[in-house]
Amino acid sequence: MKLVNRFLLIGLVSFMGFANVANAGIINVLNKNNLIVFGDLDSNSEVEGRTLVGGSVVGEHFSNYGIHLPANSSTTDYALTVAGNISKAQVNSGYGVLIGGNYQTIKNANTIDKMASTGENVDFTKLEADFLDFSSFLQALAPNSYLSAPTVQPGPAHFNVTNHLNNGLSIFSFSQSSFFSNSRIQQYDMILGSHMPSSIIFNAAGKNISDTFLGNAVGNMVSELWRDKIIWNFFEAESINLTKQFNGSLLAPLAHLENRTPIEGTVVVKSFTQRGEVHLSSYAGHGLESYDIKKPSTVVSEPSIGLLVFLVAISLMSIRKNGRKF
Repeated sequence: MKLVNRFLLIGLVSFMGFANVANAGIINVLNKNNLIVFGDLDSNSEVEGRTLVGGSVVGEHFSNYGIHLPANSSTTDYALTVAGNISKAQVNSGYGVLIGGNYQTIKNANTIDKMASTGENVDFTKLEADFLDFSSFLQALAPNSYLSAPTVQPGPAHFNVTNHLNNGLSIFSFSQSSFFSNSRIQQYDMILGSHMPSSIIFNAAGKNISDTFLGNAVGNMVSELWRDKIIWNFFEAESINLTKQFNGSLLAPLAHLENRTPIEGTVVVKSFTQRGEVHLSSYAGHGLESYDIKKPSTVVSEPSIGLLVFLVAISLMSIRKNGRKF
């Protein structure tokens, strides 16, 4: 095979491989994105990683995206994808913006692409349905670890990981009243013993969540090694108010979230009034990969089928003209 044909074939295979990688499941979406909002995002703060917004980015002040992503030069790698409109935003590190509606001011973006003209899109309806299903899936997992919290005198609370792990998963189930509204909790930690869970799932019941009266996280709860493995699953929450640093990924597909301090992990919510940073400490646990047999249509950088067909045609024409077989 001549060099030009080899080059075209390698490029085509790589291109097709990229398209396959683009059809990622829920776990991959949590890994790749730092913030996912199905409705509107009202922000005057920053997101260190990538952001997907199914509604609009609103607010009087600038919000910043891609703060801590590696430097990029690709014009089709987007730090901010918005189905609706954008009031004021800044994109950093050489990344672009993909937008479905209109925008007022966007600073520093490598490129600003319209969904209609590029053919690239995110199916936010399906994405939201998939995360609702994922939240229900997590909530149905049988608890194998337990929370111990003070009930009479002030003291510490402990999330105790036991030796009955299923596929490396440590599953907790508790109510909003026993933890978030428990003003007797002075601080809380995760007690691992000799166990090394691959993921930690906190299934927290309650429709209105606030950490106003909760003590601070300490020890393993604030360790990057462990918070990257944590998913807080607020499976029925409708409102969440965070006034203290939050450690781990936050999954609340039905809730409106408000924060005043940093969130150390991926955030997935219905809508968001953001007044504190979302830090790039995205979910990196294991043990939930089996759920990814369901693959949401979530990738914005997937190449269009027209371009793929064009590359196939060019490769075949070149190979035929050369008159050689592989």
